[in-house]
Amino acid sequence: FEVVLYATDCGFDSMTVDITVFDLPVGDVVYDSPICAGNPVEIMVTSNAAGHILYYGTGDSTLQNQVSYIFPDAGDFSMDLFLESTDGCIESASYPITINALPIPVALPPDSVCVNEPAIFISQSLNTESCLWDFDNGMISDDCATTQSFSESGIQTVLLTAVSSQGCQDSVEVPVYVRISPVADFDYLLDFDCTPVTAQFSNQSMDATGYEWTLAPGEMSTATNPSW
Repeated sequence: FEVVLYATDCGFDSMTVDITVFDLPVGDVVYDSPICAGNPVEIMVTSNAAGHILYYGTGDSTLQNQVSYIFPDAGDFSMDLFLESTDGCIESASYPITINALPIPVALPPDSVCVNEPAIFISQSLNTESCLWDFDNGMISDDCATTQSFSESGIQTVLLTAVSSQGCQDSVEVPVYVRISPVADFDYLLDFDCTPVTAQFSNQSMDATGYEWTLAPGEMSTATNPSW
């Protein structure tokens, strides 16, 4: 700008001064949303400044244009951007950012179940809007309370993923003990071929922990190897 001063009285005088005013630097901070606790936030700083510094509001800062940063906790933060031009002009701006809390996935393992018998799975997760069960056998369910059977015995690992209303996710493994189904089998020996006769039964069942015999109408036994 050209500034001119005219002084008048007995005659006049003038003075001209050129004043240069520099533009402030401009910039912006861009990041993905929603943001979940424990997950990295991809942050990009765009500006025409010669240099900048971005404070995350956690005590940490960066001079980089693009950075991946993990906020330590859920909550509301203010990121402060300071820009400096080549002419020494400084500008600043604040950018509020919300870090959403993760859901807390909770599920009590069902009692041990038998092969091909349905087991009940109920999510007791907190801060949860929806659920996803992965039963590790090709079957999934998006119900927070569901049932599932297993065709193989042993320890089966079920994965429960809890999803919050902000879309944040966390998972927990739920072990399930699947017992093998018993196989009933027995042999017998008669002490005589004609009545009266006593039969001695030899239990040859596999993978059983209890027995119930029907020896005749109204005649029951829970012995392992009964006689009658």
